[in-house]
Amino acid sequence: MRSVAGFAIVFWLFFSLFGGNCGPAVCLYEPCGPDFSITANPASVTSNAGAAATSKITVSPFNGFSSTVSLAASGTPAGASASFSPTNVAGNGSETTLTLQPGTAAAGTYYLTVTGYSAGLNRTATVAWTIQ
Repeated sequence: MRSVAGFAIVFWLFFSLFGGNCGPAVCLYEPCGPDFSITANPASVTSNAGAAATSKITVSPFNGFSSTVSLAASGTPAGASASFSPTNVAGNGSETTLTLQPGTAAAGTYYLTVTGYSAGLNRTATVAWTIQ
């Protein structure tokens, strides 16, 4: 029993000195504020013969988050494009579609980062895009 109390004191001291990390999965020692996560489904897509590929991007709220989330994609290869419809989504569990157009991009696999921005927060998801 003594070691459990000692661990609790060390745990409390560590987070008092260095601060806790709040996120959608864990709230350690302080109440978490509103937050969100984003996911891509599917997280891996393929474009054949110049055809577009799509992935559903979902915003999941935590702890009362309800702000609008703006989305952007980075890592798109030269000659290709990425767009969202819509670009801004409500932070209440809304979805948008990421459309990837290969254009004149070289064949290969590219890892795009989808970033959601809102209320001073940014959260990311990765989409693997194979162009054949």
